[in-house]
Amino acid sequence: MLGKLLKYETKATARMFLPLYAALLVFAVINRTFISINSSTNVSNTFMNISTGISMFLYVFIIIAIFVLTFVVMIQRFYKNLLTDEGYLMFTLPVKPWLHIISKLMVSIMWDIVSTILTIVSVIILAGNKEMFTGLPQAVRIAMSEIYAEFSIAGYDFILRIGLMMLLSLIGGTLMIYASIAIGQLISKHKLLGAFGAFLLLNTASQIIVTTAISIAAVVKPNTWFITVPPRNMFNLLFTGATVLNLIFIVVYFIITNYILSHKLNLE
Repeated sequence: MLGKLLKYETKATARMFLPLYAALLVFAVINRTFISINSSTNVSNTFMNISTGISMFLYVFIIIAIFVLTFVVMIQRFYKNLLTDEGYLMFTLPVKPWLHIISKLMVSIMWDIVSTILTIVSVIILAGNKEMFTGLPQAVRIAMSEIYAEFSIAGYDFILRIGLMMLLSLIGGTLMIYASIAIGQLISKHKLLGAFGAFLLLNTASQIIVTTAISIAAVVKPNTWFITVPPRNMFNLLFTGATVLNLIFIVVYFIITNYILSHKLNLE
């Protein structure tokens, strides 16, 4: 059933993202063409300069629109599809509430990742040249060597760990918003205000927990430890701490959201 929910959610959101993705890549190619034309001639062309400026503005605008849309759709799909009139239909399906949460979370994260990757691709199209692509393998090797020299960790391992921390942080942030919306709908007359207040409360609580964890680590370890510890050990400590905290937040936010949707749903 999760597969059907994912398919439905993807189809419902794809029609909003795909046109913007296409426009992003098209304007990246257009801007690249304009830049190539301008650089190949020494003659100033007012029309070309204006066209390049407008095209570049639209390109930047599309990038901003993509990430704003990603954030808005994440909120809108969860709230409108589960906590308004559409919720009556969704919750008549033979599906547990946690599957609804998982499906929307997975699709939201998917669009976040796709948006980031396509934005990077568009920048490469826009700024890339033969020299850059020729020197890219050497640049990657140098970067990997620098990472190993600094942290005594293989470059790919370092990148994978950073990527995992970013992914967990993204999942935790998304679930925090879901939990805030779920808490807000408990307040019948002020759902949006309640959701905003819940978000502030959860965010403040998470910051306090993180600060407390750092303070405890500072008390447990002597001051000289942070100065003398090898970078590899410090990175491992930070990675482990961040991973554990993110997993705790993810579990807590998921439990809050699932409990409210399962036992305290208010669709009035």
